[in-house]
Amino acid sequence: MQKIIFFIAFVFIGINAYALEATEAHTYFYGDDLDIASVVLIKTSDSINFDCGALSEEMIYKDSNGKEHKLIYKVVSKSCQW
Repeated sequence: MQKIIFFIAFVFIGINAYALEATEAHTYFYGDDLDIASVVLIKTSDSINFDCGALSEEMIYKDSNGKEHKLIYKVVSKSCQW
């Protein structure tokens, strides 16, 4: 019985991962009208950046209709000192 439950769980996780990758990304521009009802995932930059500047990040979110979207936007590096 446990093997069946694990199999179903892996299939479900695989389908969700494929659905997230299949979503076409939108690059955010200042003033874009976004319909963000809930945030599913935020992918931060894994690379260590010692330079002060802008980095790209991705956010996967659901709109008010439940449809998932992928958004690419810029953030200031954590290496910047103000």
